[in-house]
Amino acid sequence: NLFLDLDVNSDGVLTLKELTEGLADAEVDWAACGLDKTISLDRLWQSADEDADHKVTFEEFWRLVSKERSAAEVELAKVREIFELLDTRRDGKLDRGEIQRGLKNPAVDWEALGIDRGTYDRHLFISADTDGDNRISFEEFWVYVVKNAQRVSHEQAVAASKQVSLVDISNWGVQEVGDWIVEIGFPQYRTCFEANSFHGPKLLMLTMDKLPSMNIKNFDHMKEIMKALRRLKGQKEEQVETIDDYRTQKMYAPARRPVPEKDLRFGTATEFAIEQATIEGSYSKPTLVYETRF
Repeated sequence: NLFLDLDVNSDGVLTLKELTEGLADAEVDWAACGLDKTISLDRLWQSADEDADHKVTFEEFWRLVSKERSAAEVELAKVREIFELLDTRRDGKLDRGEIQRGLKNPAVDWEALGIDRGTYDRHLFISADTDGDNRISFEEFWVYVVKNAQRVSHEQAVAASKQVSLVDISNWGVQEVGDWIVEIGFPQYRTCFEANSFHGPKLLMLTMDKLPSMNIKNFDHMKEIMKALRRLKGQKEEQVETIDDYRTQKMYAPARRPVPEKDLRFGTATEFAIEQATIEGSYSKPTLVYETRF
């Protein structure tokens, strides 16, 4: 629209006079910006007229404007373009059907917005429709995209911090590993780790099945050490590392008291079944009373 406004004679190109006179009337306080209006407009013309043919085509003007746009403006324009592609009804709002079709449309670059194409449409729609009117305006769509980008950025930062911590742990020596086992509440096992020359990389590879060979055989202690190690590596505490861990749990976990089987009342299972059927049969049959008449 700006290009068309400046192109007074509508010939599809801008002259120096059209550009300078059109922008000279703009509400810009050149002095407050510390700029000379004439010099600034002259430099602007030189930047726009790339081929020095004394006229500026729309392509040259667009490249000039694009260079001056901020990153936020570029991102906003990209989101606007995708919103208009989704808005098949051209009413400035998105309904759930348009979101559903958009997620299946290969022409829509969801990845450019940081949104997984496999996102459930209902979740996306409810998250974006903040005013609950069952329609998504461009403003709501823009806010959703920004919040989603912030969430992804946060998750990436958390993952990066965990990776950095693993790098730090891999640089631990035997002393640092010993300090760690004391810190988590098992100073009695410090010598077990030191005697086996446990440094950082070796600690990161430790699994539960290795603990008994280090003379750590108390099952509750084994569980707590592995939980602490998983926390250190950013993993879930209850995660079982290997099949050997599972076998170790079976071997060292306190044995459960067996539940005694109930004795059958009448010998073998077959005899019990017969007796049970007889009892049930006797209760299910009505009792017949015969009355004698004289």
